[in-house]
Parts: sequence; C-alpha cells; structure tokens
Amino acid sequence: MANKLTNTTIFIVPLLKIGNEKLETHNFINAYSEDKQKEGIYRNAVFLLFKPQSNHSFSQFVNEEQERGVWIDDYDYEDGYVVLVYKMPEIAENDLKLLKSGQYSKTSKSFRNKYTQVKKIVKNNKHYDEISLQWQIFLKDNNLKGYWEDKIGVSLKEDMEVWKTWDESEEVLNINDIINEKNNTASV
Repeated sequence: MANKLTNTTIFIVPLLKIGNEKLETHNFINAYSEDKQKEGIYRNAVFLLFKPQSNHSFSQFVNEEQERGVWIDDYDYEDGYVVLVYKMPEIAENDLKLLKSGQYSKTSKSFRNKYTQVKKIVKNNKHYDEISLQWQIFLKDNNLKGYWEDKIGVSLKEDMEVWKTWDESEEVLNINDIINEKNNTASV
C-alpha cells in the first residue's frame, strides 16, 4: 500500500525517538494526531499505526516502549493493524503554532535542532549523506523547491514555504478508509 506520509509522521514521530529501523522492522504505516474511532479518549497524544508481521517481536517492542515511559496505550483493529498511542512530545507552543500554520521556516532554532540534520543513506550498496527532509523544509532547500516547482508547474515565490500546510483532516486516522483502500487495491 502506497502511503502519503502525514505531517505528524514527518514532524512529530522523530521527536518520539523510536528510530527508523525499529519503525521499519515492525511495519510502521503512518502517524496521526487523532483516531476517528477513539475521538476524545486520548488527549495530547500521537497515534502510530503498524501492521506487524511477528506478534512476538512486536510485543517485545511494545514492552521496550512502555519502559521508556512515552507510551500510553495500544489497541488492535481488524486485518492485523495495531495502534500505539504515545504522549505528545514537548513542543514550544509557538513552534507548534508555526508547524500547524505551515510556517516551517519560521520555527525556532531550538526546535529545529531536535531533528537530525544529515541522514546516512545506503543506495545500491553506496553510502552517502543527505540533508533530512525536515531540514530541507526548514531551510526551504532549493532541491525541494525545484521538485515542487516541477511537480506543480509554478515558480515558488521567495516568501513561500516548500511543504504543504498542515491539514488536520489528513492527520486523523480512519482505519475504515485504510482497510477499504487496501481491499480496493487488492481487487484491482
């Protein structure tokens, strides 16, 4: 299933300090700021959706996360989906407002420094460094700007951000939509 990453995944999940390798190992799908089926139950939470292949390995992972003290709860959905609920990481109110209003380049230096600036990439057995997506967004990276200009066929003005504005409707987990999309894709 091809996923469009949510802004919660891009900006909030790295602050949980789980690590990409663990996320990939346990078939992390996406993160959300809310779960439609659980509205109002959890406050200031982040919902991580997984479809684990190994229940034993995933249980060990959940136990490790419980020990770290950032985990709140977990629950299952049909078709093998599991949601882990985490405490929302501490983010300065002003930086959170800037994120949610799509003003990424105006976030504080202390907020930006919570993210890895350079990621190690392995492609075709070759190792190289690449600026992280978050930092490309914060710095209005020319490569990212060029990507969007090519994709939408419009030149971005200097004061424009190079990432889409935070849309709360895209940040809500609706498991029924995900299952229906999977079923529709499988039947094609």
